[in-house]
Amino acid sequence: YQCDWSSDVCSSDLVAAAVGTVFAVRASGARVQLSAGDPVFQGDVIETADGGAVNLLFVDATTFALGGDARLALDELVFNPQTREGSSTFSILKGVFVFASGEIAKVNPLDMTVQTPVATIGIRGTKVAGEVNAAGEISKFTVLKGKIVVTTDEGSVELSELNETTFVT
Repeated sequence: YQCDWSSDVCSSDLVAAAVGTVFAVRASGARVQLSAGDPVFQGDVIETADGGAVNLLFVDATTFALGGDARLALDELVFNPQTREGSSTFSILKGVFVFASGEIAKVNPLDMTVQTPVATIGIRGTKVAGEVNAAGEISKFTVLKGKIVVTTDEGSVELSELNETTFVT
C-alpha cells in the first residue's frame, strides 16, 4: 500500500520532541501549536519561535531538527513501506537545522530533495547540518555523514568528508 501525508495511514509523521514554542501553519492557513506526539502533514510549514526547537520523525525514518527562529516546509512525502521506495521533498526556509535521511534516500538518493532559498541539497544517504539565512547573507551546509551535492545557479559542489562545509550567499 502507499503511505503519504494525505492519508491517515502515516501516523508516524510526527513531532518527536519540542522545546519552547513550535507551530505548524497548515495548508488551510490555520496556525496550530505543536507538542511532542502531534502529527504533521503534507503542506505544513513548521515554525519555531526564538529559543524554541523541534525534532520531527517521518514514516521512512528521516529526521529533522530545527533550532530557534526556523522554518521548514513539508512539501512531499510518499513512501511504500513494503518496497522502501518513495519520494520526499522538504524546504528549509530559515534557521539552523540538522537532518538525517531515512529509507527513501537509502533506496534511491535521488528521490529525496532538500531545498533552501539559496541552494538545493542532493542527498546521498547522509546526515547534514546547516544554517539558512536571509538573501544576501551567508548560509552554510555541513556534511556530518555520507555525501551531499549542494547546487546553486552558479554550479555544484560535492561534500563527502566529515564536517566538510560549503558557504553560499
